Amino acid sequence: MSDALTVGTFNIKSFTYRPGRGHDFGPALHHISRCTPSPPDVFSLPEATHADLDGHQPMWAFTNALSDMLPDGESYLPFWAPVEGRGNPPLLLLNAGKIRVRRWFPPHCRSGLFRWGFVEAELPGVAGTTWISAVHWQGGQGRAVFEQHAAALAPYAAASTLLAGDFNATSSWAGEVQVDWPRQSIARGEQYKLLQKCRWSELAQDWVLDTRQIDLLRTTFGFWDAGERAGDPTVTTHEQGSSLRIDRIMASTAFPYSTLRDYRVFREEEDDDSAPLSDHRYVYAELGLAS
Repeated sequence: MSDALTVGTFNIKSFTYRPGRGHDFGPALHHISRCTPSPPDVFSLPEATHADLDGHQPMWAFTNALSDMLPDGESYLPFWAPVEGRGNPPLLLLNAGKIRVRRWFPPHCRSGLFRWGFVEAELPGVAGTTWISAVHWQGGQGRAVFEQHAAALAPYAAASTLLAGDFNATSSWAGEVQVDWPRQSIARGEQYKLLQKCRWSELAQDWVLDTRQIDLLRTTFGFWDAGERAGDPTVTTHEQGSSLRIDRIMASTAFPYSTLRDYRVFREEEDDDSAPLSDHRYVYAELGLAS
């Protein structure tokens, strides 16, 4: 068995759902197979919208189609995490051929403080528990809720933990691509986005990018970010003029697959005439056990 663990996150817009047309996974599956012919062992889909239609048929259709791309004898287990009042529930897919699931804590689960949205699992070649979660910090909820999201991860700082998804937030890492998000948002008439990515600075008397939540994970809580470790600041969104690196793969210092072997941010094909899958890009990492 390979000592590598592959991880991906791809915020496909609304899980390809379009009102009146339902889901069309064909273009997304094509893009994933073009980028990673064998899809990742841990795959986060942060906006699995309407995955529960008709007996969760969209979730199973996507899970089964992606499972067909795995090596023989391997398949995915899906973990969908809808939260009341939030429109974009994340879907976590785990390769059951490599990862043994112990327990799943869906959002309605009352067992264990801060556990909802996490899978308790065993990784190949590793003794003990690893906690895995697909992340979606919903921008429209504002920065105060982001502080709560970050604080809820505190109990996992000393445990073996893997996070992947859309954090809707950037960091103060010196390598990050810096943009004037406040001015650009105002210029586009999108003042509401100030509350999604920024905070008001009394010192500067101006709006500034809010990096505090990701920085809390990177510093006080000791999580490491795959893109930062790779020295790759490639932005993961492609909004006109205001792109940021907000789709992240992060792990705790206790996570055993701590050797970064590969990290990539994939763009959609430029000659594809169909509508773009998302304003987010597919982020992928290959991790190895520490020697």
